[in-house]
Amino acid sequence: MSYFNQLILSFFDMFMMVCLILAIEASFDKHILIKGAICTTIGTILMTSVSYFTISEPMSISINMLIAFFVIKILTNKDFSSIVTIFLFSLSFILGFQFIVAIVLDLILNDFEYNFKYGLISQSFATISLLMTVYFIPFKSLYSFIHDRNKVFHMIIVNIFFIYYVLLMVWYIDLNGFLESILAYLLIIILILVINVVILHNGLQNQAAHEKMKIYDTYLPVIEAIVEDIRLKQHDYHNQLQTLSSIKENGLTSKTLERYEKELRSETIWSKLIKIDNKILMAFLYSKYKEGEKEGIDLSLDIRNYLLKSSFTDYELVDIFGIVIDNAYEAVRNTPHQFVNLRIDYREGVNIIEISNPSDFISSDDIRHFFEYHYSSKEEDGHGIGLYKLQKMLKKNSGNIIVHYDTTTSQIIFKIEIPT
Repeated sequence: MSYFNQLILSFFDMFMMVCLILAIEASFDKHILIKGAICTTIGTILMTSVSYFTISEPMSISINMLIAFFVIKILTNKDFSSIVTIFLFSLSFILGFQFIVAIVLDLILNDFEYNFKYGLISQSFATISLLMTVYFIPFKSLYSFIHDRNKVFHMIIVNIFFIYYVLLMVWYIDLNGFLESILAYLLIIILILVINVVILHNGLQNQAAHEKMKIYDTYLPVIEAIVEDIRLKQHDYHNQLQTLSSIKENGLTSKTLERYEKELRSETIWSKLIKIDNKILMAFLYSKYKEGEKEGIDLSLDIRNYLLKSSFTDYELVDIFGIVIDNAYEAVRNTPHQFVNLRIDYREGVNIIEISNPSDFISSDDIRHFFEYHYSSKEEDGHGIGLYKLQKMLKKNSGNIIVHYDTTTSQIIFKIEIPT
């Protein structure tokens, strides 16, 4: 095959790679498109040169994969771990499409062989299939799910990639033998995919069990502390009533009464939480209240729904409440108005969680960006993941979140709706 023929075929490989990277990044502005075009051109020339001038096919394949790795680095500028994930993720898709198209063509065409004509047909169909997939599937969300989830998903991607890598080596070393044994290879692939499904299923079960144990280990001691607190407070009610009566009889100022009432409310926060049916959630809210108290943030609780029945697990509910409360604490921390309002309600078969806090004016356009991956108004790293994760969790169980800015109270309000 001539250099020019290999150049054309290599262009398809690099073009598919760049398209997948742009889909994962979900960025199609003019600057990134120009950068992608440059990477496609230079990467194509480098890959073609390696394939044309390198005698060993396995060596040229390995070097070309390194070129793809550096293209990902240039286009994404992410950390090494993220680049490896994108590399394995994207190449698994590309190789998968190429193998499927080649197998289909071999079944249709009796004289299918490795030459420019059939290579061009195969690459064209693979590219069209991949572009259609990119159009209909949100690759950014899919990549984020795999990258953020756990080690099980990484292991499956690595497993699939190396299957394709070995098959690719066999393809170039002995194409005719590969095509003759195509059914045997298909059976092997199906067997390995079944094993992956079993690994994934067991991994998810283990993860769920681990999350439950983590939740119980964290909040059972808090529940015990609340129960002990209740026992102690039972002995104090008589004295508290006598104090209130004395304040009234002696005609002390309303400020004195207000101050005592605030102290009393702080001491009896458990009386609002103890009625919550989910004791893990009760313990979590108590811990967040105490956390806010230490930082000087007043968490006001208005609980009208004590059941909170839904399809979410305990640790998922803790995640939901944790994200919105932490987000509100972050917003009021180091501001003159350090208070957060949390309301738990129920209306027409829907659990309602509403949290609000004082805020400068936020436009509707800014609010739309809240749920983008890694979007944050903070300059420090580590922000901008919570609300993105929250939206994904809610969508999974038909939940919904509405955010708006109330100009009357100058507060930002997050309203979460969870079906029962």
